[in-house]
Amino acid sequence: SSVKVVNGRGAFTDLAIDIAGWATIAFSSPGIAPLKVNISTFVGAPRALGLRSDAALAFGGIAFATQPRVAVLDRGGNLVASDAATRVAASLLDPSISLMDVAAGTPWETLADGASSAR
Repeated sequence: SSVKVVNGRGAFTDLAIDIAGWATIAFSSPGIAPLKVNISTFVGAPRALGLRSDAALAFGGIAFATQPRVAVLDRGGNLVASDAATRVAASLLDPSISLMDVAAGTPWETLADGASSAR
């Protein structure tokens, strides 16, 4: 991204970064000494769910041997680890089949630290 300098100043309006942590932004222009700036970025607000591990070894009427695990992600795909209140529902797209949590009798999972836990 680049901007035109006006009255000795250049104003960027569309810069964004999709990672949480530290990043270095380099500014340069031909014939002028470059500038590097370190910035700290933070995890954003919850935006999407991501799959951490898929279900495996599914037998009718028995809890999956490997339970699916999901995570709450921000716009950049970073784990929102501070989220401990989001409830995620599991459902099947085929309405003729029902899905239940064998232990609790419900398809709901409350997340802790932004991610579901394996049971």
